[in-house]
Formats: sequence, C-alpha cells, structure tokens
Amino acid sequence: MTSILLSITLLAGCGEDEPTDDSVVETDTDTDADTDTDTDTDTDADTDPTWDTMTFTQRKAYMQSTVVPTMKPLFQAEDAERFSDFGCATCHGSGAADGGFSMPGDVHELDPSDMPGPDSPGLGPFMYETVVPEMSTLLGTTPYDPQTNTGFGCFNCHSAAE
Repeated sequence: MTSILLSITLLAGCGEDEPTDDSVVETDTDTDADTDTDTDTDTDADTDPTWDTMTFTQRKAYMQSTVVPTMKPLFQAEDAERFSDFGCATCHGSGAADGGFSMPGDVHELDPSDMPGPDSPGLGPFMYETVVPEMSTLLGTTPYDPQTNTGFGCFNCHSAAE
C-alpha cells in the first residue's frame, strides 16, 4: 500500500451519506463470481484494495469493521473517561456529523513549532507509541517520516494551529 497524503480522508467510516465526488474508483476488474479464486486473466490476483484505491463506500466499511474496533479499545485503555464515547467524531470532529469525514478533522489543533513528543505529558506518548504505529499499519503505510514527508502522522488527524 502506498503512503497517505495529509489531505486524504483518513477516517471515512461512519457517515450515512456518500459524497457525490467519486474520484477514487474501484480497481478490481476480476470477473469471477466468487472472491476467493481468480480464474480469469486480470492481474489483480483478488487482492484487497489498498486505502488509496478504496472507494468512499469501501473506506467507510473498513473504518466500521476494522479501524474503529481496533482503535477504540486502545484509546479507552489510555483514558477510559475521556474516550468513553469513542467513535467517528473522536478523529473526524464535525466531519463525522456532516458525513464528509474530511481530514484533518477539527479536533484539537497542534502547533507545528511546539509539537508534543514521546516524552511529553498528556497524550503525546500514547499518540507516538500507539496511535501512529497502529493507524499506519491499518492504513497500509508507514509512520510519518520527516525526511521524506510521507507516512501517517499527527497532521493526518490534527490541523496545524496558526
């Protein structure tokens, strides 16, 4: 899977309405009736789509079936009271309510000149040690690399404070 750009919809999994912009198209051209065996001559080998190639509907289903069930217990283990209502809005903010799921969400902004780190008080260590690696894995990318400016990191979910 390829790395994720900061502007893609990160957690597109909870809304009821599908946007009319269907700029991501499904790439599976397999014509087999089942999905277990590829007997025609296409080259997809019946692989699951990557995050980057998933449609909005596929991303929504993946978020509901995989991301939320994986991340919810991690957040709740970190702070059960704060994340008792963990769901789409935890990361998407108001984007969950409007069904657009745009990212970064309007959750807590981060100051790029004063970033929390793995040794910071609060959620910094949890984000660095748990959230970033797990979300990277779930989205088929790597944790953010400042040398290449690729991968999953803080600004996939958080906006930069001005």
